[in-house]
Amino acid sequence: LKFEVFERLNTGSASLSDQEVRNCVYRGSYNELLKKLAQYDKFVELISLPEQDAKSMKAVELVLRFLAYRELSASSDY
Repeated sequence: LKFEVFERLNTGSASLSDQEVRNCVYRGSYNELLKKLAQYDKFVELISLPEQDAKSMKAVELVLRFLAYRELSASSDY
């Protein structure tokens, strides 16, 4: 329900990225960890995002994707 309300409010002229929406909808320690990891100096240096992507929480999304793929590969039976 919160997501639906937030999504409806986010239909104005300045749309948020998917990660910005997730950041607003999901709160907690895991979300804070993602933001902290995305600010890690070596990570920021490695990915070197354009400023527009940095503002849209792209680094946080990349950390989330990495951890999701890592978890998926760890739980897969090969």
